[in-house]
Amino acid sequence: MSISDRDALELDLVLDKVSDFASFDLAKEAIRHEEVDFNPLAIKRKLSLSKEAQAIILSHGRIDLSDVKDISSLLATLDKGLSLTSLELLMILEHNAQIKRVKRFFKDLEEVDDLEDFLSDLYFDDGIMNIITLSIDPNGKIKDEASPKLKELRHTYAINEKRLGDASQEFLRKHSNSLQEGVVYNRHDRACFLIKNADKNKFEGFFHGESASGLATYVEPKVLIDLNNQKNELTLKMQDEEERILLELSLKVAQKANLFKNNLESLTELEKALAKADYGIQNNGVLATIGSKLSLEEIAHPLIDPSKVVSNSYHLGEGIHGIVISGSNTGGKTVSMKTIALAVLLSYLGIPLLAKEALIPIYSKVLVDIDDVQSLVDSLSTFSSRLVKLKTILNSIDEKSLVLIDEIASGTDPKEGEALALAILDELKKSGAYFVITTHFSRLKEYALTDQNLLIASQSFDLKNMKPTYEYLENVLGYSNALDIASNYLENEEVINRARQYYEENANEAQRALKSLELKELEIKDKELEVEALKVEVSTLKKELEERFKELEDSKAELLKQAQEEYMRYVNKQKARLGNLIKKAQDNAKELEKIEKELVIEEDVPIKETHEFKVGDKAKIISTSQVGEIISIKKGEARLNVGGLTLSTATKDLEYVASYKPAKIKKLHEERSFKRVEKELNLIGLHVNEALELLDAYLTKAYGANMKQVKIVHGIGTLALKKAVISHLKQSKLVKSFKDADHYDGGAGATVVELK
Repeated sequence: MSISDRDALELDLVLDKVSDFASFDLAKEAIRHEEVDFNPLAIKRKLSLSKEAQAIILSHGRIDLSDVKDISSLLATLDKGLSLTSLELLMILEHNAQIKRVKRFFKDLEEVDDLEDFLSDLYFDDGIMNIITLSIDPNGKIKDEASPKLKELRHTYAINEKRLGDASQEFLRKHSNSLQEGVVYNRHDRACFLIKNADKNKFEGFFHGESASGLATYVEPKVLIDLNNQKNELTLKMQDEEERILLELSLKVAQKANLFKNNLESLTELEKALAKADYGIQNNGVLATIGSKLSLEEIAHPLIDPSKVVSNSYHLGEGIHGIVISGSNTGGKTVSMKTIALAVLLSYLGIPLLAKEALIPIYSKVLVDIDDVQSLVDSLSTFSSRLVKLKTILNSIDEKSLVLIDEIASGTDPKEGEALALAILDELKKSGAYFVITTHFSRLKEYALTDQNLLIASQSFDLKNMKPTYEYLENVLGYSNALDIASNYLENEEVINRARQYYEENANEAQRALKSLELKELEIKDKELEVEALKVEVSTLKKELEERFKELEDSKAELLKQAQEEYMRYVNKQKARLGNLIKKAQDNAKELEKIEKELVIEEDVPIKETHEFKVGDKAKIISTSQVGEIISIKKGEARLNVGGLTLSTATKDLEYVASYKPAKIKKLHEERSFKRVEKELNLIGLHVNEALELLDAYLTKAYGANMKQVKIVHGIGTLALKKAVISHLKQSKLVKSFKDADHYDGGAGATVVELK
C-alpha cells in the first residue's frame, strides 16, 4: 500500500468506527486491518460492492451475521488429523445452518450482482448436517442411535447399574449396624461404604482409605467387586465407541474443510461490504464517484463529533495542481488536510464519505508529512525527522501522486525554512504531482498568488471572539493572527505593542502589502458571508411563508370537503332511518289489523280480588293481556291454553276471570297465526330506545308465529346496545333462555334466544 504515514492520518481510528457496523467477527478484524489498494480495478470493485450492499439494505433490511461463528480453529484441528468434540461438531452443524440462512436471504434478489461472487462460493452439506443431527443431541451428548454397538453397551450398562444399585441397597439393609453412614459412596469410580473401623475386617473386599475423622474406612465389599469391575469395563468400552463415532464424524467434516474455509472468506468479504454500506446509511454518507479531479462538497472529518464538526468543500485538479492553506494556529489547517487524504483513502476502500457529494481521482500513492506536535522542546530532532520524511516523499513522487505536507519546512530558522519551503514547492510542481501544503510563510503565499496552477486557501478566524471557525475558504489569504492571539492570552499591551513595532520594522514592503491584502480580503469575505446569510434567511422565510400559505389553502379545502361529506352522511342516515321507521309502522299497522280480524274476544270480565287459582280456572296474563284456561299449576308456575296455544307464566302474573268465552279463531295452522317472521333481527346502528321497541315487537311476532329460536344481532361496539338487549331479554315473559351465538355465527356480537 502506497501510504507513507497511515498513523498520521488516523486511518485506523476511522476503520475501527466502520468495523463496529460488522456483525461477523472475522469481518470486523478484516476491516480494521484492511490495506488500501491503489489499483483502479480494485478501487472501482470495492465502490461497486458497497453501492450494491446499500441498495440491498435499503430495500430488504440488514441481514444479521452475528450468529455465524468463526470455525477456523476447528478446521485447523481437522487439518492436523485430530478429532472434534461433540460440541465442536455442533458448531459445524450451526455453521451449515447459518450458511443456508444467508443463501436463502440473498436468493432471487435483483440487486445482487458483484456480491454474487461471494454468495456462489458459500457451501453447505445437508448430508453432514443429517449425520451430526442423528448422532448428537442439542446438548452435545452422543445419542444411542449413533451406532448399534453404543446402543447395546448403554443398555448393558443400565442393567449393570440396576444390579449394582440393588446389591448396594441389600448390603445397607443387612449391615446397617456396621455402617458409619447409610450411604453408597463413589471412590475411584467404584461403589463402596463407610464402615466403622471396628467392623471393617468382617467384610472381604478392598479398602479405599479412611474417613476424615479416622473413625471409619471406605470398604468395597466382595459382593460389589464384580459389578464395579463390569461397570468400569463398560464405561471404557462406551468411551472408546463414542471416540470412534466422533472421529468418524470428524473425518467426514474434514473432507469438506476447504469448502468451509472458503465460506469464512466469502462471508468476511460479504459482511465487509454490508458493514461499509451500513456505516454510510447510518451516517448519511455518500459513495464517491471516480473522476478526473478531486471535488468534495460539504465533507466532514469522520472522527469529529457530528454535533461540532464543520463541513467544508475542497477542490483540486483541472489545472490546479496544488493548494496552499494558510491561517491561524489551531485554525483547522491540519484537519482540512487530513479530511482530504482520508476522503481519498476511504473511497479506495469502498467506504462512504460524510459528504454531500464526492468526486475522487485515482492517485498512484498518497505521501504524507504531518506533525501535530506543537512543542518546540525537540525542535531540532523534529526538524531532522521531518527532513527524513521529505526525502522519502521527494524520492517517491510521480505525476499521479497526492502529497500532503503540514507546516512545510517549519521547526528551524524562519528565513531558512521559508527558502527551503520555496525550493520544495518548486520540486513538487516540477514532478507534476498533486499536493496540499499548509504554511505561515509569507513568501509561499505570494508564490501561490502569482501561480495560476496553485490555489491559495485559508482557515478563517473570528477576530472578534478570538477563536477559530474551522471554515475552509478558497481563494482567500490566511493571516496568522499571531500577535492578535498573543494579545488575548498575554494581556500585556506594552509587550504586544512592542512586538507590532518590531514586526513593522522587519517586514518588507511586500509583506506589509500582503498583510493588508489579507485583512481586506477577510473583511470582504465577512461581508460576503453576511450577505449570503441574509439571502439564505430571506429565502428560508419566503419558502416557509409559501409552505404555510399552501398548508392553509389545503386545510381550507379539506375542511370544506369534510364538512360536505359529513353533512351528506348525516342526511342520508336520517333518510334511511325515517324510511325504516315508516316501513315498520306500516308493517305494525297491518299486523294489528290482521290480529283484530283473527281474534274476537266476546266477553272478558276480570275479577280484581285475590283468588286461589286451580286447574280449570279462567285467567288473564297481566303482562300480555291474553286470556285462557289453566291446565296445570306447579310451584307457583301455571300453564294456560290461550286460543290453542300453551303458555307458561307465574301465578302472580295472573288475574282471575269469572266469565270467559274462547276467542273465535279462524282455522289456520298455528305457525301461521301471524305473517311469516324472519329468524334474525339486526339492531346494529340503532339507538337503544329505538332498538328495544323493535326488539319487543319482533319477540311478540316471533312468539305468535310459534318460533322456538331467533337471533338478535346487536354487535359489540361500546357494549351499550348489547347490555340493553340482554336486560330486556331477562325481563321478557316470552323468553325461555338466551346465549351468545357461536363464533362462526356472530359470536359475542349476536344473541341466540330460546322462546317459551
